[in-house]
Amino acid sequence: MNLWNEGQELLKGVHCKAEYKEQIVERNQGNPFIEAIPNRLDIEIFYDKLYSVPMFKTEHLELGIEDRLELVQQIKPSFWLPLPSHYDKYRSLYNMLKIGYQSRNPVTAIYNRQFAIGWDKILETGLDENGANIAGNIQTAQSSTEIGLSGMGKSKVYERILKLLFPQVIHHSEYKGRKLLTTQVVWLKIECPSGKSVGALCKNFYAAVDDLLGSKFYEKHGKKVGQLMIWRKEWLRWQRKLILEY
Repeated sequence: MNLWNEGQELLKGVHCKAEYKEQIVERNQGNPFIEAIPNRLDIEIFYDKLYSVPMFKTEHLELGIEDRLELVQQIKPSFWLPLPSHYDKYRSLYNMLKIGYQSRNPVTAIYNRQFAIGWDKILETGLDENGANIAGNIQTAQSSTEIGLSGMGKSKVYERILKLLFPQVIHHSEYKGRKLLTTQVVWLKIECPSGKSVGALCKNFYAAVDDLLGSKFYEKHGKKVGQLMIWRKEWLRWQRKLILEY
């Protein structure tokens, strides 16, 4: 594979079996993808889980000043002090996840109808005036933008939150007495290509999923990115049309 980020270490979290929880929001109840997400953490528990300090031994007090200064330089990788702004980011991620899954309920007919129609046909057809695709589904996927100077820790905060507070993959087998053999990828970190290529981004997405699940999406779909670009242009055309009509 000729990937722009080949050789870079991918951020990986944990795999777990699905454990379903009651939901406060009525629309979220009955959606196994949402019910399997861990419960929201209070700010005190959030701080406890993210806070970390370097290992300290009492004999370090007996070291000379130069040796102690050398130890001080090792603080950065292991010291983490959560801030109120970090909890705001966690809250935003948590809400985005649950709202995004509202239009992706694997036990509903409308969700499975999309697979029967085929994503090729769905992307080619576009959206109607209400924002629904040909299957009648209206996407609830959320997005967010973080802008700041390079090196100030934007990515590190999100990486730590995702890795420590959310499972990366949830394996479903049964839901309310019915078989549900599906794998839920909760999050995946992919760097944006420096060349701003959508094709490169798609290829790296397939490669990252394959690395995580042991699948063969890159082998199956990596060569079809050209067709994806055509669908993307069609989708953007429909989006512009909807905006103009409104």
